[in-house]
Amino acid sequence: MMKNKIYDLITLDSKNNLPYEIKEALSYKVLEVANLFGFTYLRDDLKIKLFICEKSDFENKIKDIYINSSEEIVAFQYNINCVFVLDYQNLNTKYSKAEYISVIIHECVHVLQFYYSKISSKQYVWLYESIACYLSGQKNKRDIIDIESWDVFENDFYNMKDCYGVAYRFGAALFQSYPAETMEIVKYPKMYKERLIELYNSTFT
Repeated sequence: MMKNKIYDLITLDSKNNLPYEIKEALSYKVLEVANLFGFTYLRDDLKIKLFICEKSDFENKIKDIYINSSEEIVAFQYNINCVFVLDYQNLNTKYSKAEYISVIIHECVHVLQFYYSKISSKQYVWLYESIACYLSGQKNKRDIIDIESWDVFENDFYNMKDCYGVAYRFGAALFQSYPAETMEIVKYPKMYKERLIELYNSTFT
């Protein structure tokens, strides 16, 4: 049974589509990540709305909001605090339960980061993805090669090769290099741009 406190942060739709152990692990991880951003409670209108979808419903939702359809899309954030995820039954041959939880946490981090920083994800795609990949534990298992320049990372993130692998490593470097300042950097990235560029270059050279 999920901890009651989780409902101070999230509303969960289609509960029966989540196996018990996924519910439990997800609860602990959401609470942990929310605490990092300073949240223990969200107003009802701000709570993360998690929708666990059957395949047909998930595909229809993608079409409704004009996301380019792709078999690689298994979750997405929409309208700030809505998170849509394909149910685990459709993914259990590709994702372990831990990996599936990481996918959900990734999208929840996007919501919490926006609430915390009040900076649009479109303005700082690279930062949002770096924080989400790292906090959700989505470490790339492959070596990253052909690293792009900071300009590409900053301005054309999704067209980078292995963009999420790069994001995880940069997020890890950020938390490890500036443990006491990371959350300040998340809120005021413009003030730290020179240091961020230096960190990126030192991480990937």
